[in-house]
Amino acid sequence: MMRYIISFNQAFSNYDVLDLPVNQYSFKFIFKKIVSGNLVKFEFANEFDLVPLNILSAKVNIHDEEESAIPITFNQKSTFSVPTQSNLWSDEVEIKNRTDEFLYVYLQMENSTNQLKSAANMFQDSRIVIDYTPDYSHKFLPQDVQLLVGIKSIANVTEDEYTSISFFGDSLTNHAYFSNPFIDYLNDSGFKTIGLNAGISGNKLLSSGEGSISKWKFGFGRSGIHRFEKDVMLNQPNVIIALIGLNDLFHPGTNESIERLPTATLLIDGIQQLMQIAKVRNSRYIPITLPPFHGALNHEIEAWTEAKETIRQEVNLWIRKQDDLIDLDKFVANPGQPEKLNASFDGGDHIHFSREAGKIIGEFMAQQFLELKNIN
Repeated sequence: MMRYIISFNQAFSNYDVLDLPVNQYSFKFIFKKIVSGNLVKFEFANEFDLVPLNILSAKVNIHDEEESAIPITFNQKSTFSVPTQSNLWSDEVEIKNRTDEFLYVYLQMENSTNQLKSAANMFQDSRIVIDYTPDYSHKFLPQDVQLLVGIKSIANVTEDEYTSISFFGDSLTNHAYFSNPFIDYLNDSGFKTIGLNAGISGNKLLSSGEGSISKWKFGFGRSGIHRFEKDVMLNQPNVIIALIGLNDLFHPGTNESIERLPTATLLIDGIQQLMQIAKVRNSRYIPITLPPFHGALNHEIEAWTEAKETIRQEVNLWIRKQDDLIDLDKFVANPGQPEKLNASFDGGDHIHFSREAGKIIGEFMAQQFLELKNIN
């Protein structure tokens, strides 16, 4: 049976601090294809901007050739506007593609402020390559970061059956260091899978970033509980793999008041809320144990404390009692000092994983996933 399935999705956030120019720039997105089919449509994002986003030109091709690319339209018009604080799905585009091909999308857009707030920071994600003309990416961002703007989702019509997995969390998820190898491992194992990234750097489970002194506070997004419906459930995933709650421990006492440090009970209650929402919607929610972060600094302040470690251990103990879980903590912790990341996984700041470690972690998590009951 032919049906639409979300084949690419990336959670957006409010990056007002970057003052990103948009007018007179051209963007080229190269999306890795994993779903076959002849019909595709795109979701344009303007969810954090207070002025309409005008799409001047949008085209798609299966080859890197803009001249022969097919126009992407809305209501059969090649120029259109995405309303303020909204997203908008395009018309269907007929384009023959196989799973081993790429989609090349060419985009020109503008708004009345010549600034974009709606964006997603992506760490050179293997799912997508982004070119800017003129190139402004490194003027605003570190060398290993690229910004996704304009398009946040792709949907394909296909008759094939896929398991859709939404990865929900903070920067550890947003980096896609483990989620992409996870999906690759499953597909290589014959388990047809699509991965959607609902990670936002700095995101917390229980509260937004508005109480933070960080200049990135609005980019941290709404609390995980409040954004769960929009960023995860609207995409109707079969499975949700969630690594969320670490920033609830990491931020207090550094970029925000220590009084915002939650108890283990509050964190567990928050996770249970998400599990219940997923259950009602027939999605399988799989929590991941929170990894260690001893030695990590935030605003040049040591973020770890014994009190935070006690909370982390209590939350992880509860997660380990669930029927579905992936125990990442035990896999990445230093065996002799479980409050610390094992050096072989440490990306250098004692909280994030390296890209190389991400592949090992992703394959471990995929193996754990396949061992859960009733997965196949």
